[in-house]
Formats: sequence, C-alpha cells, structure tokens
Amino acid sequence: MALRLDYAALALLLVFGAFANAAGMTRPVVDLQASVTESLGLSTPIVAITLFYLLCLVALPATFITAAAIATCQLVGEERTIRELVCRFAWSFVPLGFAMWLAHYCFHFFGSYDTIVPVTQRFASDFHLAALGSPNWICSCCRPAPGWLLKAELLMIDVGLLVSLYVAWRISTSLTADGGSATNSLRRTMRIVLPWAVSLLALFAAGVWILLAPMQMRGTLPGG
Repeated sequence: MALRLDYAALALLLVFGAFANAAGMTRPVVDLQASVTESLGLSTPIVAITLFYLLCLVALPATFITAAAIATCQLVGEERTIRELVCRFAWSFVPLGFAMWLAHYCFHFFGSYDTIVPVTQRFASDFHLAALGSPNWICSCCRPAPGWLLKAELLMIDVGLLVSLYVAWRISTSLTADGGSATNSLRRTMRIVLPWAVSLLALFAAGVWILLAPMQMRGTLPGG
C-alpha cells in the first residue's frame, strides 16, 4: 500500500483539503475571491472558488511534494524514483492534516453546537410532532468562540506537526537501514528528511495563519 500512487494522492487530497476547506471560510480568502469575481465581471464567485480549490488541492500539493522529492534526490543522490519517494512520504502529512480537520471542526462545534435544537424541531415536524414547535434556526449559528478554543486549536496542529515530523523521520530511517556506519546513516537520514520537514513546517505555518485569520461564516445564518 505504501507505494500505491493512488493511495498517496488520496491521502494528500484529504490533507490539503483540510487546509483549503478551512482557508475558504476565512475573511481574507473570501474577500480575495470577491475581488477576483468583480475583476472578471462575473455575477457569482463560482469561478474564483473553483480556481482557489484547484490551486490548493492540485497545484500546490503537486508542486510541494514533487519539489521535496526532487530535493531529496539532489541532496543525497537517492537512487529511488520520485514516484516512490512521493508515495512513501505522503503519509507523513496525514497527522498534520488530521489535526487541521480536528481544529477546524472543533471551532464549528463549539460555535454552533446548539444547532441540534432546530434540527430536532425540524425532524419532529417532519413526523407531524408539533410539541417541539417550529424550527428556531436562529440557534444554528454562531456563538462567540470560548477564550480557550484558539489555544486548543493551535495545540492540536502543534501535536499534528510533531507526529508528522516523527513519521517523516521514521520513513527516512527506513531508507537508510541498508548498512553503513551509524554516523553516515544519521547524516543521510537528516538529508533525506530535510525537504519533507521544510514542507511540513510550511504547511503548519499556513495552518497557524488560517486559525488566526478572522472567520467569514459563508453559508450560515446569523445568530442573535
């Protein structure tokens, strides 16, 4: 499974999807999409949104991961193919991607957990149970975020980064387990892991920016 390119591509899609999904709800990105839509003279932002997700889900992952694989080959003269390196190291991004999904949805949960009220009312009304009243959709969004939530979100992606770096290190050590002195193996491992560590740190920095950016809750109802 580790050398299946389709599995690696799916893993990277889910990882970068976590960051694209969260970034697409921030005010700077929404404002940028609105500017692109206006500059193109369009009535809807569908083109700008499509371009944004193509960039985040296709262009950036392909560029980042391929560049890291090429850098690994250049640094250590690695005889393995770029495809194999991509398939192996794609999995090191998964913990960071999972942490970003978790942080993002914790924000939504603690900001809109009382959505259960109108949903339950709607469910009851579908079965002609009027005792719960009409759905009160004003409860669906958005409570002020608890003061501790941002720190918790940052802690989540901190842990995700550490686990991803550990996974990248273990993958690198597996590529240098074919003998040689301990010192040479350590140096080789560090050279192999360096491009992937830089990529992970860049993605982590993007995650921090996303979590610190103001949210533009597109597609939700305003709370009271």
